[in-house]
Amino acid sequence: MTPDRGSAAGAPGGTTGGSTGGHGKRFPGYRSLDRRPHWDAVTAAVVTARVAGPRPPLRLFTPAEEAAARALLNRLLDDPPVDLLPMIDARLAERETDGWHYADLPPDDRAWPLTLRALDEDAGALPGRSPS
Repeated sequence: MTPDRGSAAGAPGGTTGGSTGGHGKRFPGYRSLDRRPHWDAVTAAVVTARVAGPRPPLRLFTPAEEAAARALLNRLLDDPPVDLLPMIDARLAERETDGWHYADLPPDDRAWPLTLRALDEDAGALPGRSPS
């Protein structure tokens, strides 16, 4: 298993499937890409690109927001086997949404960075942590 190119520094576990398509500690020995012969061409292309393809540059998030987002996703999704941040970043940068939001909240492309900065500030205020 190789280190995940998208893991946040110091994230629990530190490895996921990365380019191998494995599921790390959650399903030891299972490799998603081993199932490729059973997929149609479209599914194989999508899964392979997500697991093994180059990570596109982020367009919306700053480096500090990216670090906070990766740590958040790793925590919430138990070290996901696929790097979800480029998809989230692209949707937010293109203002692709579910078509609704709460009227008293900012649009998603502003709410995400604001929230990530607030999480980072809160984490920096914890005892034994220095603000970033």
